[in-house]
Amino acid sequence: MNSWTIDSSQSTLTNLYSTTLVFTKIAITAYSHCVAEIQIMD
Repeated sequence: MNSWTIDSSQSTLTNLYSTTLVFTKIAITAYSHCVAEIQIMD
């Protein structure tokens, strides 16, 4: 937790960016999977 005191705003922005990237990847993967399943069902 000591690293947070160095530049908390920078760390928060970096963590927020990383979290957003992860969620975006999950969302894209889930969306692609759903689209693929719908195409298979068609």
